[in-house]
Amino acid sequence: GDLFENLIFEGSSLGWDIIGTRKTVSDLKRDDFVSYRKKHYYPQNVLVTVSGGTTEKKILSLIEKYFGKFLVKNNTVDNKKLTIKQTKPKLLLRFKETDQAHLVLGYLGFERGHKLRFEEAVLASILGGGMSSRMFTEVRERRGLAYAVSTSPDHFADTGYFATYAGVRLEKIEDAIKVIREQMFKMTNGGKVSKKEFKKAKDYLKGRMALTLENTSAVNSFFGVRELLLGKMETPDEVFARIDKVEMDGVAEVARKIFKDNHANLAIIGPYKDKSRFEKLLA
Repeated sequence: GDLFENLIFEGSSLGWDIIGTRKTVSDLKRDDFVSYRKKHYYPQNVLVTVSGGTTEKKILSLIEKYFGKFLVKNNTVDNKKLTIKQTKPKLLLRFKETDQAHLVLGYLGFERGHKLRFEEAVLASILGGGMSSRMFTEVRERRGLAYAVSTSPDHFADTGYFATYAGVRLEKIEDAIKVIREQMFKMTNGGKVSKKEFKKAKDYLKGRMALTLENTSAVNSFFGVRELLLGKMETPDEVFARIDKVEMDGVAEVARKIFKDNHANLAIIGPYKDKSRFEKLLA
């Protein structure tokens, strides 16, 4: 996953590993840490979310107690919009003696809060959400090419990506890549998705979300992300309703916007040294 993000966001700070490099970590000084904290951590830039059995009065009292003495200042962070462009396929091959190959194949996708995010979520569910998904069925069950396979989108403020991960048999990696790409591009024409499959994909999304929200910390994240990063509050029921309204035409539209020839990004870890054998699969 790290290598894939290094690859797809190559040339931008989004492609850097958060932990840094050996040099940046070694060069870090206390003043750097203090400066960063002062720049980002102040009242106007903090959101506190609380869930569980308590009262508003108690919450506000605790917030005042622990956050009331924060230094007050204006936000001076320079948030420049990030634009990622790609004109040709990209490959990152990391040689390692492993018993199976690990790969991530993906494409640039949508930013967080995109108007088609629910169609994108249903597309991901059809392709790689659970054991009835197309990737699980076609890559693992029917062909025995992989043990683990999944598909999901990831989002950032200005961009995102849509990718499939698989742990595959060493001698079958080319076959796995071909099948994964084939399943992706089938969806650009609707993928002949039946009503039953379409409903199952939506039910999977809603069911997984309902189970996740049984955890109070997940409730905090659900509402906190919307308030802090989307600027628009949604309830779980409203999200379920948006998923229910998704039509297959919208899912195919998303597939066409994301899966484009010559826009593939492929990161591989395995005992391989010849890049050309994989590059020709992405053309």
